[in-house]
Amino acid sequence: MVCAAPDYLQRHGVPVEPKDLHRHNCIVLRENEGDYALWRFGADNDETAIRVDGNLSSNDGDVITRWCVEGHGLIMRSIWHVGPLIRDGSLTQVFADIPTPSADIHALYLATAHVPRRIRALVDHLATGLRARVET
Repeated sequence: MVCAAPDYLQRHGVPVEPKDLHRHNCIVLRENEGDYALWRFGADNDETAIRVDGNLSSNDGDVITRWCVEGHGLIMRSIWHVGPLIRDGSLTQVFADIPTPSADIHALYLATAHVPRRIRALVDHLATGLRARVET
């Protein structure tokens, strides 16, 4: 989801549709030699990609989230990452009615007849923790 600090939106206006992002400072998450500066919107066969730009980028998701909370621009992050910040009012979701691609999380482990209790306990713990982060 795309979100920003209420202070940023008050100072710069709320983008109404994805093409409005060209007039905003977008904070970009980088990974290895690439980046996530191509933000995708829509679902299935009706997807639009918008190349965003801004004066801040980092390879650390927590850093770009902090910059966003501080009012430096907009970010696109998964609900499991920013959900608690949206619920406490630190961030505001924009484009709430425009779908974005899912960012599913999967637990991978060996397929055996018996899953060890420690693996089952870990997966259950992660599922409970993530559920608490994404519930609105």
